[in-house]
Parts: sequence; structure tokens; C-alpha cells
Amino acid sequence: MCFVSDGCLALTGYRPEDLLHNRVVTYNSLIVPKHRQMIWEAWKKAVATRTTLRLEYQITTADGRVKWVMEAGQGVYNEQNRIEALEGIIIDITTQEQQRRIEYLSDYDCITGLHSRAFYFDKKAGRLVPGFPAVGHRRYQWPEADKRCFRPTGRG
Repeated sequence: MCFVSDGCLALTGYRPEDLLHNRVVTYNSLIVPKHRQMIWEAWKKAVATRTTLRLEYQITTADGRVKWVMEAGQGVYNEQNRIEALEGIIIDITTQEQQRRIEYLSDYDCITGLHSRAFYFDKKAGRLVPGFPAVGHRRYQWPEADKRCFRPTGRG
């Protein structure tokens, strides 16, 4: 990296000079490995199409914590239309990502991935939203064949 702001320390746990020209650590090495290829492909596409990019991914800080970041960037081109540099900003979005996960877990059933009752609940009105698909509870009716096969164990 050719320029690193002072916010680097709060975000990564490394001083700006540690990342400057990859002196101590490369920024790429901070990216959680499962995200690296996706980021590389997105940057290649943004440079080839001369578009800006916006990505969300995880990094590992100097003390081992995992943070979610949002990166927005674009290529910098010279007069011959050749790429000279990549510029961008990286922002900590860990708190927002945690909030999104909490909202998701409250709105969806974690086993089925389907909407839960909470998804249809209007918090301001204190009731289910109009048009909520009514779900009745039905008792399971055992077929006669199943009743004959069932033997209580005698345990409570």
C-alpha cells in the first residue's frame, strides 16, 4: 500500500507504517482466506470495466479478532489509460453486520430458513401484520396401522 491513514490502527491493530509498502504485514494477509479470491475477482472486474466496487468481507486484526469491513474503491488510470493504482476506503462495519445477523435470526427459522412469526409482527402496532398467513396447529392423527405398532415404554 502506498498510503494508509491513521484509522488503520483502530481497524486492524497495526500502525499505518506497518502496512505502508507491506513493511511488516500485507493487507491481503489480514483478509480472511475464504474471501480473498472473491475480492481479487471483483477488483479485476472493476479495473477491466472501469467501475467502482463495493465489497463486504472479514479481516483478522493483529490481536486475532475478526471484523467485518466494507471496501469501496476504483482504479486510477494515467493519460495512456493504463492502470496506475487502486484507491479506496475500508470501513469497519462489524456492529452493523452483527445487527443484521440478529435481525435475520429473529425473522427467520434457523433450521428451515423460512420466515418466522416475528417477521410478520408489527412492533409498533403490537400485533401481526394484516394478511399474515394463519397457521393452525393440527394434532397428528396416527393411522390405525401405526397405533398397533406403538408400544409405550412405561417411562415418563
